[in-house]
Amino acid sequence: MTSENKGYTLALENGRLHQKQEKIFLKPMVLYIPQQAVEAVNDLLSKLPDDREEGEFLLTVTNNNNGVSVDKTFSSLAALRDPLTAR
Repeated sequence: MTSENKGYTLALENGRLHQKQEKIFLKPMVLYIPQQAVEAVNDLLSKLPDDREEGEFLLTVTNNNNGVSVDKTFSSLAALRDPLTAR
């Protein structure tokens, strides 16, 4: 029996606008590299509406194989963009 890798979903939601962007990574190990993680989050941010500057942000990583997810809430866009967050 073979099992298909469904990957991991990285999702970013603007709490004020309730709009969400997400991307599936079949090889999520790339997110362990801080620079790659920052680029992935910035890519999701760029797809949110321009009035995204205010409000909380919810960053979620979900294992699509078993449904387990980890969430982190950021109080502002500046907190989300903090380079130390990616480490």
